[in-house]
Amino acid sequence: MITNLNLAAPTGTAESQLIRAVKILMEMHPELIVNIYDGTTNEIKDWLENGKKVENHTIEIDLTLQGKDIAEKNTILESIKMSYVEENLLIVPVNHPLASKEALKEDELQAVFEDVVFINRFKGAAVQEVGYEYLDEHKIKYKKSNFTVKSLEGSVRAVAAGIGVAILPRGTVEEILPDQIKGISLPGPGNKRQFYLAWKKGKNHSENAKELAKILGVDIP
Repeated sequence: MITNLNLAAPTGTAESQLIRAVKILMEMHPELIVNIYDGTTNEIKDWLENGKKVENHTIEIDLTLQGKDIAEKNTILESIKMSYVEENLLIVPVNHPLASKEALKEDELQAVFEDVVFINRFKGAAVQEVGYEYLDEHKIKYKKSNFTVKSLEGSVRAVAAGIGVAILPRGTVEEILPDQIKGISLPGPGNKRQFYLAWKKGKNHSENAKELAKILGVDIP
């Protein structure tokens, strides 16, 4: 059995889910060596398609866990839908006037963006794209911040510092600075994201990769 497994995931919920599954797999196979690389969704797509450069060589990424279907409209990648779905929340500082609320109405959401900016992230972050799509679908007018971050943690810290607000996964709110930010449920459809397991088309999966997928609740060919 192959004893190396190279995985990738964006920081946040996807990475946390992957790490929990890997823990179970490594308990079953103590000899297994697992590498988990984090990056933006676009970075990971490139690693799957072209390999990831590590020091002086290029490695193949076996699997990635994502909060969107990166194989959609892509002829090089394949994916499978998982049963796991996560709610996206509006994130505000704990001293924000709405921090006492558990859920928002549509008019309350629009009012939020009349006073504050939406924390911007570098292009290629799936969580951010989902947030923009949600606001656009609900015809919410918003202004992006001039302050741009790469990671989910950066978004959380920017909100905690009072720079603006963000739309982030519930898991991120619970894991990063939960005493400094408040997550509020969003109104209407589109406030949840589906998770997918993806790989390069034609990939000959190792038995370890197949076992990991089963732990995550799906079967891969």
